[in-house]
Amino acid sequence: HHYSLEWVELAKLTSDDRILVVKKLPQDQEKPLRLPKVNLGGMKPIDIPEYVSDDLMRLFGYFLGDGSVRLANGKYWGVWFSEPKDGKYRSAYMQLLKQLFGLARIHEQPQKFAAISAPIAELFDRMGFHKKALEKTIPSWVFTQPAPLKAALIEGYCDADGHRRPWEIGHRRPGWMCFESPNKQLIGDFRALGMEVGLKVGNLNARTRQTKLPSTGRIATSTFWGFEA
Repeated sequence: HHYSLEWVELAKLTSDDRILVVKKLPQDQEKPLRLPKVNLGGMKPIDIPEYVSDDLMRLFGYFLGDGSVRLANGKYWGVWFSEPKDGKYRSAYMQLLKQLFGLARIHEQPQKFAAISAPIAELFDRMGFHKKALEKTIPSWVFTQPAPLKAALIEGYCDADGHRRPWEIGHRRPGWMCFESPNKQLIGDFRALGMEVGLKVGNLNARTRQTKLPSTGRIATSTFWGFEA
């Protein structure tokens, strides 16, 4: 038999047609990426990992959801993460920051926390994460990494901008991760990354949400994009 690929409308498929479904895409790189050198500038010594790791990728994913690089007078100052004191994952990621970079303490505020370190801020910038919330994307280098590192990034992002369905009988898709963000490009990137590592990925959907701005109390209407995996 001779087979060929072509676009066909669903209504035109017959019982003789064969449909191939890719469950997992081939991985391009077997070794984790070596991190760039950053300027330590004679400051108090900190540890900068040599290679990307599962823990660092999880932190990068968390940052894509709730993080920002802070500058002061045009110079690197530190990295902020927006999760309140009673947040589910705040303590875990504060501890992760200490472990990854050898930090003695984390700067805390009621609604956020920070690693006050110019080298760490520079690292996040050079790795492609220093962007405004609605302009964030997954850096292209992430798609070249081994599957476990990609999965760690997804898990970290879920901790920040998603939730997991309970592992209980009767719940729809128990254990699945649910993601939602007003950043359509970023959500699309994570959906594509999920397909690369072999996750069952749902369709991209949109809904309109009204949120109260904490600074002014004004009600803002926004479109949020989401998917499940």
